[in-house]
Amino acid sequence: MKKLSSVLLFMALIVTSCSNNSSSTNQEGSDSTTQNSSLDRNDRSFLYKAANSSMMEFELSKMALAKSRNERIKSFSSMLMNDHTDAEEELRTIASQKGLALPTSLTAGSKKEVDKLQKKDGVQFDKDYIKVVLSSHRKAVRDFKEATKDTEDSDVKDFASRTLPILNMHLDSANAINKGVKTFVEPNNITEGMKTNPLK
Repeated sequence: MKKLSSVLLFMALIVTSCSNNSSSTNQEGSDSTTQNSSLDRNDRSFLYKAANSSMMEFELSKMALAKSRNERIKSFSSMLMNDHTDAEEELRTIASQKGLALPTSLTAGSKKEVDKLQKKDGVQFDKDYIKVVLSSHRKAVRDFKEATKDTEDSDVKDFASRTLPILNMHLDSANAINKGVKTFVEPNNITEGMKTNPLK
């Protein structure tokens, strides 16, 4: 019995040791990406947020193309997809050149926003889509504006400076569409004398 207990204890120690080594290796792998990067902490943080923002806008706008019946929103979402695809491609090139690996999936918070919107339909979808786009672009504009002033890397600063006007244009367009969405009436609910869709 003592011999069996000793064997089990020995095996448990081996498993624990392997588990610790694995965790250590994973941590080292994560740290090595940061250690190999020539970017400082603020610049890395900015690129992480910019990548997540572009991925989120792409997913939201792809959804809008499929779900919205409003041509103005469809046109707007198509523009967002194209612009953010270009921006993400460029920032990933910059990050790669600086030795930084960017995430390829959304953060938990962003994924929650996308999943929440997926459950909406009709005019409610249009309203919530524009609302999320407004919120995310306001944050992106703040982040990019800070990057144009605070970043230490010339390539990152140049990217932020060239992309900021595009984000501001997106924000202005979203604000204009939002005003129209507030007065939109579903075709099935339109009665004689009521307003038709002002966005078309």
